[in-house]
Amino acid sequence: MIQLYPWETAILDSPLMQRLRGVRQLGMAYYVYPGAGHDRLEHSLGVVEAADRMIRALVRNAGHRRRFGSDVDEMIPVPDDLDDDIVSTRLAALLHDVGHGPFSHATEFLLRDRYSEDFRKIEAVLRQEFEGVSRIAPSEIIAVLIVLSDAMREVLVHPNFGASNRPEGLAPAIAARILGSRSYLKATYLSGIVSGPLDADKLDYMARDSHHSGLPLGLDLDRLISKLEVVTVTPENAPNPELRKRAENAPKRRFYDIGISLTGLGAYEQMIVGRVILYDRVYYHHKVRSAEAMIRRLIALAEQENGRPLPSLNSSMIVPTIV
Repeated sequence: MIQLYPWETAILDSPLMQRLRGVRQLGMAYYVYPGAGHDRLEHSLGVVEAADRMIRALVRNAGHRRRFGSDVDEMIPVPDDLDDDIVSTRLAALLHDVGHGPFSHATEFLLRDRYSEDFRKIEAVLRQEFEGVSRIAPSEIIAVLIVLSDAMREVLVHPNFGASNRPEGLAPAIAARILGSRSYLKATYLSGIVSGPLDADKLDYMARDSHHSGLPLGLDLDRLISKLEVVTVTPENAPNPELRKRAENAPKRRFYDIGISLTGLGAYEQMIVGRVILYDRVYYHHKVRSAEAMIRRLIALAEQENGRPLPSLNSSMIVPTIV
């Protein structure tokens, strides 16, 4: 069961989200694996559910640590169910794939190559405005531009939307969660829930893609999620110079991030091995790659016959407005 709040249902019912019913999660993979015809909409709902389970596990385990742990840290923030951190994270999980176009990743390369300079400028702005952002995929950039657009802001700040007591900050907070940024977040350990090394996106697409492809991976997601912990990082225990520097500059010389308890390492290793198998057997299958190349070639031929390229990006979308 996937439970949604009223504002999430309003977003789900919009043409923006319903369009994803026609975008296959695995692009052309269904030509090789006929069962792999699932779409981006069901995946987006699954990411909301996985994100909710991850958040609840982190909050529960953080509370247990504060109450029963030997290294009690009273500073660990434990957000309520309707805290802005959780609201923005769930909305980001729902909206994280709205930037995908037809044939999913198969056409993403075309956009990146065709408008490389535009994407480079946008990425530079996003890296400057959102702390802790690493590589940004073209579909994520488009999703963020949609979230930060004037039309989406009108929805998010509307009195009837009712998602937050500070609606003016909701759009940049959602964008930050899609990018995996620590900006616009009190409980910084939630930054990697939607986009990070171990995120709800991976947890859902790995289970969903393996199921529909008929490729069993033996993932134990219940155990993996239940073993997620809030880790306190200080200059003394930081595993590398980058994290040590961040801890030194943080308030009270500490920050919080997602970690896994030692008893959950087996489930995490299963996930890593399963991801390698999926890339080898499904995502990078030679026939799937061939079908994707044929799609890109067909688009090029259609442009040649029509005598014009794909529509250009609107220049007014290049630099998003961030409050």
